[in-house]
Amino acid sequence: SKRAKEQLEMLGAEVLTGAKVTNITAFGIHYDLNETQPDGTTKSVSHFLPSRTVVWAAGVAASPLGRALAKSTGCQLDRAGRVIVQPDLTIPGHNNIYVVGDLASAKSYLDPENPTPVPGVSPGAKQMGRKAAFNIIRRMKGLEPQAFRYFDYGSMATIGKRAAVAMLDIPFTKKQIKFSGFSAWLFWLFVHVYFLIGFRNRTVVMMDWAWAYFTSQRHARVFPDPHALEPNAMLVRVAPPPVPPVSVTAATPAVTPSTGSQGTPAAQPSPAR
Repeated sequence: SKRAKEQLEMLGAEVLTGAKVTNITAFGIHYDLNETQPDGTTKSVSHFLPSRTVVWAAGVAASPLGRALAKSTGCQLDRAGRVIVQPDLTIPGHNNIYVVGDLASAKSYLDPENPTPVPGVSPGAKQMGRKAAFNIIRRMKGLEPQAFRYFDYGSMATIGKRAAVAMLDIPFTKKQIKFSGFSAWLFWLFVHVYFLIGFRNRTVVMMDWAWAYFTSQRHARVFPDPHALEPNAMLVRVAPPPVPPVSVTAATPAVTPSTGSQGTPAAQPSPAR
């Protein structure tokens, strides 16, 4: 994480760690950050970051299907709305209903005495799907289902051109391999293409990446407005200056409604009969 932070800062990004987002509005983000006070104590201080564009990548609520399933079966949900499943990925009292993927709040039983939560990533969803199919076949054969065990093979993240971080877990050991930079970026490209489905998809993605690499052009680009980046430029709407009142006296020349020039006021129209 330290190396990833350094590479992001080299790209011009400001990284805030330990911040708690409290509210998101149309004008920016409210967040709390623990700061050290002059007396040495730590205090949570509220901040506001003005922004018209907010990209949220810290997780989302589960599908409404979870609430519907809880209402009809009485199963429990976690605070994110995911269905809490049993070790074999079924819900209590219904051994014919399996919940997997982002909708499931599951645990891994690699260590039966100390189960750990399964992270909400695609490898976990794929492994849950295979285990659910495996347990369905076992039930059809009259065998007992098995508890789900999640194997974490590591994680990778690309940060920019020729920059990435990778952490690989060695199976059946507690050792990890960590590397970053250009080698991690090449490894990320290989793994990403390898898990794509179909030769055509792999070819298109590789050609697209090659074009972006050698031309530094991408399909999506952001063109920021320099005026929008000024402090409070998008939060304050400048009002026109107030018009001072005009005192009308006998010496003030009149403006006729008919011609708009100085002269005798126009005669009032006679009432209609």
